[in-house]
Amino acid sequence: MDRYRRYFKRIPRIAERYYNRHMTEGLTAQEANALRMLSFSQQLTQQRLAHMLGVDKSQVTRLVNKLEKEGYLTRETNPEDRREKLLAATEKADAVRAMDLELTNRYYEWLLSILTEEEREHFLSTLEKLAERARESSRNGFAELEETP
Repeated sequence: MDRYRRYFKRIPRIAERYYNRHMTEGLTAQEANALRMLSFSQQLTQQRLAHMLGVDKSQVTRLVNKLEKEGYLTRETNPEDRREKLLAATEKADAVRAMDLELTNRYYEWLLSILTEEEREHFLSTLEKLAERARESSRNGFAELEETP
């Protein structure tokens, strides 16, 4: 299993290094990822953003503080639950989204360019199958994994 795990982790790490090297706005891959999520969702709670990024409260707080200070997002108290903060991307963040998308597409197009069309289709089919299994397991609270010794 280590063989698979190694590659599942390695490719995104290398992609992140490429991204961090080429992002001209000075944002890290994680910061851009947070802005991408906010841009697509319109508005998120800080807690939901932390969950989507897979980070804890303190990490998302530091991230949000930096992005708010630099004008990439706004933070308001949720009128329905005053304990929560609602986050929204600003126009400045929306402008970064195009650059983010270009860098991401460029890297993965380059990476996949060594595969034939047939290999790409097979690889995509396999990825879709794995992603669906991961989504289902997440929705079910990872019950199947809890049963595995």
